[in-house]
Amino acid sequence: MRIGEGGEAIRGLRVARVAVGAVLPAEVAVAVCVVAGVRIPGAILVGAEALVVTVLALEAVVLWRL
Repeated sequence: MRIGEGGEAIRGLRVARVAVGAVLPAEVAVAVCVVAGVRIPGAILVGAEALVVTVLALEAVVLWRL
């Protein structure tokens, strides 16, 4: 491992944590709305799920580099 690589991994981990912290509450809010019977436009559902998949991919990449 080179000296500079450790800092990049830590920075990536911080970004991943912030992304999860932002996306998880939004996903829970969408799930609550769907269960409550609120009609949500399909584009918002697709966008929300795409965002979740993107964050999961980011988490996988960060954990793979550790």
